[in-house]
Amino acid sequence: MRLSLSQKLFKELILNLQDMKKNIIGYGASATSTTLISHFELNHYLSALVDDNPGKIGTHSPGYHIPVEGFDSLIENPPDVLIILAWRFHKEILQRVSSLNCKVIIPLPKLTVLN
Repeated sequence: MRLSLSQKLFKELILNLQDMKKNIIGYGASATSTTLISHFELNHYLSALVDDNPGKIGTHSPGYHIPVEGFDSLIENPPDVLIILAWRFHKEILQRVSSLNCKVIIPLPKLTVLN
């Protein structure tokens, strides 16, 4: 499998953040999110997933068993890094997390990193 330049940069960024012992959480626990976790092998780096769907809170991601928490967990314990896995909803999610003091990464459609 060949990775695009932005995919390579994303993987390098995640590896660097892990080396710096940053707490990385993913936003989104959908089937699409699981595909991104698999594609980028993020299961090694994500401590949790956050989702707004009450039916997903308290469950685990399929195959990787990453715990799924509610939005309140971000407020109670903000991560160092938040990866928006539900990238199609990044505008709405960015509004929700605007008060958090963390790095935000949107991996698709084009790698975007916000501080």
